[in-house]
Amino acid sequence: MIDAAGVEGVDAVPDRPFLVRDALRGGLSEKTLRSLVEGGWLRRPFKGVLVRADRFDTLEARAEAAGLVLPDGAALCRTTAAWLFGLDARPPGTHTADPPPDLQISLADEHGTEVRRLDLGYRERRYGLEYDGEEYHGGLDFEAADRRRRDEIDRRWSWTVVGVGKNLVLGPAMAVEYAVGELLGMEPLNRRRQW
Repeated sequence: MIDAAGVEGVDAVPDRPFLVRDALRGGLSEKTLRSLVEGGWLRRPFKGVLVRADRFDTLEARAEAAGLVLPDGAALCRTTAAWLFGLDARPPGTHTADPPPDLQISLADEHGTEVRRLDLGYRERRYGLEYDGEEYHGGLDFEAADRRRRDEIDRRWSWTVVGVGKNLVLGPAMAVEYAVGELLGMEPLNRRRQW
């Protein structure tokens, strides 16, 4: 078994890839599974699938993990197929989406009192996005106030905040995704929005 001394329930972790729902039905708790993943003892190659870290890099374990989630007759392709055979490709799940941003980020003063709130952002990078709707952000007066507020956020909290309007959020253009991807060192998987 994997070396997870002190983690309750580790003895019940299967040697082979398994579905999270089966582990929960078998008596393992979500807390135990989360602890094992966070501790590096389990890896998540696909949504809902876990594999012991010491077995993760074998072709057999990868194929078995894929078989747990693929429908009959399905095939792997591109980077997922390369990953299956141990080629230099990111594991499934790491290329499908950018990390989700934190929502409603509170910016507090030295007393802990909330002064500002960002719509969403990435705390580690101190990069925020705000939606500038027409009702509260339309017109030159609003634009100047938004610029002053964002400058204050940069000075006081060292956050870079970008405002985006509906022209950047709705429709097929992916300017927001590319801007966030550049900041995170990632490139969006899709080249065009599907809505």
